[in-house]
Amino acid sequence: MENFTWRVNLKQTIRRKVSWKSKVLWLGVILNFLVTSCAFGMQPYGLVWGVNASSQVYFREGVSQANPQGTSWTLVDGDISYIAVGPTGQVYGWNRGGYIWYRSGITQANPKGTGWVRIDGQPMRPDGGIAVGPNGAVWGLGPDVHPDGGNIYFLEGVTESNPGGTGWKQVGPGAHLCYIAVGPGGTPVGLQHNGRIWWELTVSPANPEGTGAWTPDPQNGGLKQISIGLNNYIWGVNAGEQIWFRNGTSPTNALGAGWTNLTPGSRLNQVSIGARGAVWGVQDSGLIVMKTGITDKNPQGDPNGWALDPDPSARLVQIAVGPWLSDLSTPPAVVPTGWSEEGDAAQVVTVGSDNGETTAWAIKIEPNAQGQHNGVLYRYDNGSMDPNPWTKVIANDAHGNPIDDVADVSAASDGTVCAVSGIGQVISGGTTTTVNGVQTTTGGTVSPTGGVIYQYDEKANHWAALPTTNGSKTIMFDGVSVGNKNNIWATEANSNNVYQLVKGVWTPRSGACVDVSVGLDGTVFVIHTDDNVYEYNAKNNTLSQVSYKDASGAEHPLQLTQISVGNKDYIYGINNTNGTDDLWAWNKATNNWSRPLSTAGTPAGGFVSVGCNAAGTVMASNHEDMWISDKGGVTIDEKTAEQTSVQAQPSDKVSKHTDAKSKGKIAKPTPVAKKAAKTEKKNKKAEQAKVSAAAVAKAKTVFVQGKKVKVDSTGKIIPATTKAVGKKARAAKAATTTPATASATASTTTPETTPETQATKPEKTAKAMQSAKPAKKQVLVRQ
Repeated sequence: MENFTWRVNLKQTIRRKVSWKSKVLWLGVILNFLVTSCAFGMQPYGLVWGVNASSQVYFREGVSQANPQGTSWTLVDGDISYIAVGPTGQVYGWNRGGYIWYRSGITQANPKGTGWVRIDGQPMRPDGGIAVGPNGAVWGLGPDVHPDGGNIYFLEGVTESNPGGTGWKQVGPGAHLCYIAVGPGGTPVGLQHNGRIWWELTVSPANPEGTGAWTPDPQNGGLKQISIGLNNYIWGVNAGEQIWFRNGTSPTNALGAGWTNLTPGSRLNQVSIGARGAVWGVQDSGLIVMKTGITDKNPQGDPNGWALDPDPSARLVQIAVGPWLSDLSTPPAVVPTGWSEEGDAAQVVTVGSDNGETTAWAIKIEPNAQGQHNGVLYRYDNGSMDPNPWTKVIANDAHGNPIDDVADVSAASDGTVCAVSGIGQVISGGTTTTVNGVQTTTGGTVSPTGGVIYQYDEKANHWAALPTTNGSKTIMFDGVSVGNKNNIWATEANSNNVYQLVKGVWTPRSGACVDVSVGLDGTVFVIHTDDNVYEYNAKNNTLSQVSYKDASGAEHPLQLTQISVGNKDYIYGINNTNGTDDLWAWNKATNNWSRPLSTAGTPAGGFVSVGCNAAGTVMASNHEDMWISDKGGVTIDEKTAEQTSVQAQPSDKVSKHTDAKSKGKIAKPTPVAKKAAKTEKKNKKAEQAKVSAAAVAKAKTVFVQGKKVKVDSTGKIIPATTKAVGKKARAAKAATTTPATASATASTTTPETTPETQATKPEKTAKAMQSAKPAKKQVLVRQ
């Protein structure tokens, strides 16, 4: 199984940060495409294949995000009676000879491929006898040898260069199925002739074929065909052509519980859901329909929303929905210049700072003892010598109860860390009946219930739950962002509302948003449901749309699917609207948004989650590895972070990230800012008296802001954590400031980053707080 990538999109459900709400990302298993994490700004789409009664193969042309239904059908060579498409575009089929074939030559440039190659060995059954999962996991079912169905097989030795594998291996001896399906999460689901449904929940990246321990649905079943796609959503049809939707599944819960009947609006002979959430179906007449109205908040789509294919030229008997065109190949990430590997990949990463040290937290999807995939917290060890400096965190609440599933995590540059517990689902409406103690709901809507936000207490080593109300309303969340301990924002599950925690009460700030990020200085950005980026203005509680200029100077709306704000100068984001995972950053030198470049001069991309802190340290995960930037900006010490954390509201200054319409007046100096300037000036004089060039040349220890720091013979600061070298030589990054200017660097005393003045940034105060080294005058009105 080498040379394949298991990936998932959390918060796009982990869509935008990959919280896994509706924020995209790859895991070690494609459970969902975060931070997305599953979130659709538009109708989801996916490449579509189909076959007709004469075993002719068709490919749907023109499918795109702008036109998810496509334009027409193209006849493709081959004699295939049943077709299956994997989450990264692999295509396998069964022909009337009983053998499985794979489609060769599939690329983004040629998504139809070049030909069919037969896989020798065990003959398989038609109609549901082949299924394709992540990492090249191919499952097959042999001809009937039992009243329940045929034997179960797993294709061994599959690699990207050898889709045909090395041979079929029987798995789960004694188990028999007549239909099998596998989704991007990797969990196979099978049917028996009597309609009974089974799950193989022991499958994992380490054991892709599982142990053969199949778990039955306690319900009697009754389905004849099923399909699994994004978020482990399961669609199926029964012998009466009724359409059913599995309740309670999520990126971390492949099993779910109970079924909802979605038959009103259409009856289908067969249904298929793709790895990106698109749902298509085949009517008994052979006409093709596509489900409309599907969003991250409404995975079932419109109750009666089925769009009929206007092209009746292809009457099909079976259809298979695949991923986006960009998923057909997984090119390696294009890494910005100077970045280096920093451990294994994760679905969510967030970067903070604590006592001058870079901190980071991550979420990885891992199976629990019951076979369900949960979000597991990992913490970054800045001083580790290990090539993978991430340690699993056993999270417990204040009462000692385990927090087994984490949907989102956010670390601030003052040491504050918050996380959101896992997101469940609830059914509203519909008619519920109970048969043999099992509840079944007909109709109704499945919605995420959200989780609780917890704040980490380092001393007590537990997570304390934050309030869950804004007055009389109880709010459940799917995403969180922490600027500092007094400035916490969150996104509500089952809605697009954004809240800020003010004096223990969640206060609404905006709607129609899928992601929010707040920096140490109170800078707040949100991503709307249309993927456009806006900056929040606290003074009048409004949003200003953010744009960027291309090489010709023309302005375009900035679109992102995940955003991370360290402060107003350090902002990074990922744009996955076209499935390319482009990396974007605010460039304060050019006052423009741009894509960081690699050493080869190509724009960076291929990342699924990104986080940055107020010092400019950036971490980003692609599908295989975690990466860290080579420069840490400025150090955020404990005093600076504490002073900054007194701000309960974000900055109301006019933003340079927005267009000219957003310009405003500069705020007057506050008493706090004036006092800060005076204190800073006093500190500088004291430090200059303590540290001289002669002393630096001889001394091994000097004082900076009243703290001991070690210096080498050249006067460069040696990081306090002497063990923090590791394979990336992290300590060397901080040792770039001479003692004479260390005060200015360590306390971030430039006008743009002085903590006490971040909410107002008065020009007079800024001048008083400039470092010993002359700095360019700051222009506060955004251009």
